[in-house]
Amino acid sequence: MYCLSYTLIFFSCKEYQQIQADITVTIPNNKEHLELQDVFTGFSVIELENNEKCMLGKVEKMQCTDSMFYIFDRKAMPSLFAFHKDGKFSRKIGDCGNGRGEYQNIVDFTVDEQKQRIYILSELPTVIVYSTNGDFIKTVRLSNKSFFRNILKIKDGFIFSTNHLRREEYERESLLYFFDDDFNMTDRKLGVLPKPMFQPPFVRYPLQKDGDTVCYYDNFNTCFHFFSISDISKHKSVALYNDRISTYEDVISERFFKNATDYDEITREYYANGTVYGWGNFFGVYNIFLYDTKRNTLKVSRYTDWNPNIMDYRDCIFYSVISPDVFLNPEMYKSKKTSRLLERLKDSLSKDYSFNSNFCILSFKKK
Repeated sequence: MYCLSYTLIFFSCKEYQQIQADITVTIPNNKEHLELQDVFTGFSVIELENNEKCMLGKVEKMQCTDSMFYIFDRKAMPSLFAFHKDGKFSRKIGDCGNGRGEYQNIVDFTVDEQKQRIYILSELPTVIVYSTNGDFIKTVRLSNKSFFRNILKIKDGFIFSTNHLRREEYERESLLYFFDDDFNMTDRKLGVLPKPMFQPPFVRYPLQKDGDTVCYYDNFNTCFHFFSISDISKHKSVALYNDRISTYEDVISERFFKNATDYDEITREYYANGTVYGWGNFFGVYNIFLYDTKRNTLKVSRYTDWNPNIMDYRDCIFYSVISPDVFLNPEMYKSKKTSRLLERLKDSLSKDYSFNSNFCILSFKKK
């Protein structure tokens, strides 16, 4: 089912620090088929309020707290909406613009439940800080001019990631930057690739945390990095490998984009409860994989089900944003088993639910 080998893989770069993988996991070609309900159970649907002030159209990210869903959407312009856990609309956080308390764009966001703060990462790079009630607090212009694409709140500070999208004039760049609560840089980890990477990774939000562990997925090296929040010197890296995995050289030479079907690639991954749940193309077919970080085991299976897109994990429950057409057009999915699941979930929706309705949140648990 899986094969593990302990090795060191070095990636050459101009950065002061080399990247090395501690563990290499060989991706097996498993012909077993799994459906969504083979991995998860306890499915239920939360309808988000139909309100012209909060209609979703192109969801980019969701973060859950004890009582709220925070959803970043790009339907018309970048917007961050807050919904109660029962689906009722609460408020919009900030506005897109050039005025005081406004953001030019939303690159990413993160929520600090303890301090009741929301941090929106915008361009330049800039962080706009709001209260969870939506009140503007301050704008922070970071002294570091790196090309930050992700932000994650951790205890006593933040982590920013560049995803290799460095500026050409910056030769000494890193993948991860650590800041304290006052946005002073305290450390940086993992060197960038030798040449600037202008193509964004397929996994848009590769920086996630679960308990005391941060997981960063380096899309261009197919490598997972795990850090302890309480001691960032504790670092483990796991590289996934087979002879079809696309390399950095494939991407920068455009071979990958000209012959994409010849390469394997992870397209989605979520880290929760010590397990990486991922989907991607392996051996020319779509697969689901589960990597247990505690046991260092990898399970890969063929997958023909609906693919959870925007997900988050909270108190042993997964949450995924789902659009109306998923329920109303279940025949678009090949699996009859999937269609039965969607039909059952569709029966739990309100009678007036339609293509014009707002998105839903699908909740479920690991089996």
